[in-house]
Amino acid sequence: MQTPSLWRLPRVLDCTGQSRALFLKNVQQKRAPQPVRIGGSRRAVAWVSDEIAAYIREQIEARDGTNPSQHSAA
Repeated sequence: MQTPSLWRLPRVLDCTGQSRALFLKNVQQKRAPQPVRIGGSRRAVAWVSDEIAAYIREQIEARDGTNPSQHSAA
């Protein structure tokens, strides 16, 4: 098993394909993984790579209809 890594926001956005505004809105609304504080800073955060990978899988499952709890009423 590979050790998860911490990804900063630009990499997360690149992997998810979401805009900064949308991703951070989803984080705020607890729809996306929550960040981890890094480096003892109040502002520096990163996301756990495995949690981002699971988030991406959930988005695909919602699109494919294989995880009905993830569907939005849009």
